[in-house]
Amino acid sequence: IGTICAEGTVCIFQTVTVRSNIPIFRYLKECSIFLLMGLLMFLVVRFLGNLILIPLYRLIGEIVIGIIAYTIFIMIFSIKTKNPVCLYMKEQIVTVCSKLINYN
Repeated sequence: IGTICAEGTVCIFQTVTVRSNIPIFRYLKECSIFLLMGLLMFLVVRFLGNLILIPLYRLIGEIVIGIIAYTIFIMIFSIKTKNPVCLYMKEQIVTVCSKLINYN
Protein backbone atom coordinates (compact mmCIF):
# COMPACT_ATOMS: atom_id res chain seq x y z
CA ILE A 1 0.00 0.00 0.00
CA GLY A 2 2.92 2.33 0.73
CA THR A 3 4.32 1.88 -2.77
CA ILE A 4 0.95 2.61 -4.35
CA CYS A 5 0.57 5.79 -2.29
CA ALA A 6 4.12 6.91 -3.12
CA GLU A 7 3.65 6.29 -6.85
CA GLY A 8 0.27 8.02 -6.78
CA THR A 9 1.80 11.05 -5.06
CA VAL A 10 4.61 11.24 -7.62
CA CYS A 11 2.11 10.90 -10.47
CA ILE A 12 -0.11 13.69 -9.11
CA PHE A 13 2.90 15.98 -8.48
CA GLN A 14 4.28 15.47 -11.98
CA THR A 15 0.87 15.97 -13.55
CA VAL A 16 0.34 19.25 -11.71
CA THR A 17 3.86 20.37 -12.61
CA VAL A 18 3.50 19.83 -16.39
CA ARG A 19 -0.21 20.60 -16.79
CA SER A 20 0.45 23.90 -18.60
CA ASN A 21 2.88 22.28 -21.08
CA ILE A 22 1.05 19.06 -21.96
CA PRO A 23 -2.63 18.45 -22.81
CA ILE A 24 -3.13 15.95 -19.98
CA PHE A 25 -6.83 15.29 -20.52
CA ARG A 26 -6.28 14.54 -24.21
CA TYR A 27 -3.59 12.01 -23.28
CA LEU A 28 -5.82 10.43 -20.64
CA LYS A 29 -8.62 10.13 -23.18
CA GLU A 30 -6.29 8.54 -25.76
CA CYS A 31 -4.83 6.12 -23.19
CA SER A 32 -8.16 5.03 -21.73
CA ILE A 33 -8.48 2.28 -24.35
CA PHE A 34 -5.28 0.70 -23.04
CA LEU A 35 -6.69 0.73 -19.53
CA LEU A 36 -9.72 -1.14 -20.86
CA MET A 37 -7.47 -3.64 -22.64
CA GLY A 38 -5.48 -4.15 -19.43
CA LEU A 39 -8.72 -4.82 -17.55
CA LEU A 40 -9.82 -7.33 -20.21
CA MET A 41 -6.42 -9.04 -19.97
CA PHE A 42 -6.78 -9.23 -16.18
CA LEU A 43 -10.20 -10.85 -16.49
CA VAL A 44 -8.98 -13.39 -19.06
CA VAL A 45 -5.93 -14.25 -16.92
CA ARG A 46 -8.04 -14.62 -13.76
CA PHE A 47 -10.60 -16.83 -15.47
CA LEU A 48 -8.16 -19.09 -17.30
CA GLY A 49 -5.63 -19.05 -14.44
CA ASN A 50 -8.20 -20.56 -12.10
CA LEU A 51 -8.42 -23.60 -14.37
CA ILE A 52 -4.77 -24.50 -13.68
CA LEU A 53 -4.31 -26.24 -10.31
CA ILE A 54 -0.51 -26.57 -9.86
CA PRO A 55 0.91 -23.25 -8.52
CA LEU A 56 4.07 -23.08 -10.67
CA TYR A 57 2.23 -24.04 -13.84
CA ARG A 58 -0.51 -21.60 -12.89
CA LEU A 59 1.97 -18.74 -12.61
CA ILE A 60 3.64 -19.59 -15.90
CA GLY A 61 0.25 -20.06 -17.54
CA GLU A 62 -1.02 -16.71 -16.26
CA ILE A 63 2.05 -14.93 -17.61
CA VAL A 64 1.75 -16.55 -21.03
CA ILE A 65 -2.02 -16.02 -21.17
CA GLY A 66 -1.58 -12.37 -20.20
CA ILE A 67 1.02 -11.77 -22.89
CA ILE A 68 -1.11 -13.44 -25.55
CA ALA A 69 -4.35 -11.69 -24.50
CA TYR A 70 -2.83 -8.20 -24.31
CA THR A 71 -1.00 -8.68 -27.63
CA ILE A 72 -4.23 -9.75 -29.33
CA PHE A 73 -6.13 -6.77 -27.90
CA ILE A 74 -3.41 -4.33 -28.96
CA MET A 75 -3.22 -5.84 -32.45
CA ILE A 76 -7.00 -5.60 -32.91
CA PHE A 77 -7.01 -2.00 -31.71
CA SER A 78 -4.03 -1.03 -33.86
CA ILE A 79 -5.44 -2.65 -37.00
CA LYS A 80 -8.84 -1.00 -36.45
CA THR A 81 -7.15 2.40 -36.04
CA LYS A 82 -4.84 1.69 -39.02
CA ASN A 83 -1.65 2.15 -37.04
CA PRO A 84 1.16 1.90 -39.65
CA VAL A 85 3.57 0.08 -37.34
CA CYS A 86 0.99 -2.56 -36.50
CA LEU A 87 -0.06 -2.97 -40.12
CA TYR A 88 3.59 -3.60 -41.04
CA MET A 89 3.90 -6.13 -38.20
CA LYS A 90 0.74 -7.86 -39.41
CA GLU A 91 2.17 -8.14 -42.92
CA GLN A 92 5.40 -9.61 -41.55
CA ILE A 93 3.54 -12.13 -39.37
CA VAL A 94 1.39 -13.22 -42.32
CA THR A 95 4.49 -13.56 -44.51
CA VAL A 96 6.36 -15.66 -41.94
CA CYS A 97 3.32 -17.85 -41.24
CA SER A 98 2.70 -18.46 -44.93
CA LYS A 99 6.37 -19.44 -45.40
CA LEU A 100 6.13 -21.83 -42.45
CA ILE A 101 2.96 -23.41 -43.78
CA ASN A 102 4.38 -23.80 -47.31
CA TYR A 103 7.74 -25.08 -46.03
CA ASN A 104 8.49 -28.61 -47.24
